[in-house]
Amino acid sequence: MKRRQRNGFTLVELILVLVILAVLAAAALPIFTGYIRKARQTVCASQKGQLGRELTALELGRTMGAGKLSAAELQTLAAGLDYRCPQGGAYTVARDPDGSPLPLCSEHDTEYHYDMSDLISGLLDKDKDLKQSVLSFLADQNSKIDSTSPSGSRTQQVEAALKAAGHDLASNGIQSWMLQGHAGNRAGSSSNHYTLYWSTVDITKVTVGTWVRVVRYNSQTRQYTAGYVQVGATTMSDAKPPATYNTLGGKASNGSPVILNFRQENEPADTYQEVAGIFASLQETLES
Repeated sequence: MKRRQRNGFTLVELILVLVILAVLAAAALPIFTGYIRKARQTVCASQKGQLGRELTALELGRTMGAGKLSAAELQTLAAGLDYRCPQGGAYTVARDPDGSPLPLCSEHDTEYHYDMSDLISGLLDKDKDLKQSVLSFLADQNSKIDSTSPSGSRTQQVEAALKAAGHDLASNGIQSWMLQGHAGNRAGSSSNHYTLYWSTVDITKVTVGTWVRVVRYNSQTRQYTAGYVQVGATTMSDAKPPATYNTLGGKASNGSPVILNFRQENEPADTYQEVAGIFASLQETLES
């Protein structure tokens, strides 16, 4: 008897082939998706780089090198240029610590955080008068310069230097900051060390006792720490009438010790990148 020839697959064989194809597709899909995502990130990075260079040229042409455009002016210029994220992310323009325009993408720069220590140290290095005024004031750990001070002359000096360099801290997510002197500093010295705290929380809008997330930078050890500082209140007793305002830490009146409660969330790190992720993972505020 002759054997009957098979002209196709059995149902079991078809199912087996489909299962194998499904397994291969499941394994390949994440890899393929990763390639697509990486390609889009690369295109976006290229777009941001070209946008940054064009904004730098436009700013130089408009100011003739004599100043900086405001954050709003840079944003208006960027909106009129044909640079787009392939995933539809919106571009906003901040500034690098060196002062150059820095395009950021809402899709690809969600982990971006601003290293304010680079900015402050750069300003102090470039402006000797500012350095002398600020560092000589930070004569000890009870001396501090607060962003929230209603009439602090050194706060105004720092803010004027930031504005002249084209920096808008709020556009970079920084809502509050403080410079604090170190024990062992010398009165009048421009070589004094400081600790810089900055936060994404506007401490004028929280109650005293609230803990807010901060990055802390020590200019002496050149190390960074992420954690929480408890909001306090400072009273300027020599003001008429005396003024009380929220600060990172606080003191009852001029000359009294600074009370600064800090909850450390990581071991001190040598680079900002090492603490940026930890800072990003912290809740913005904790109740007392």
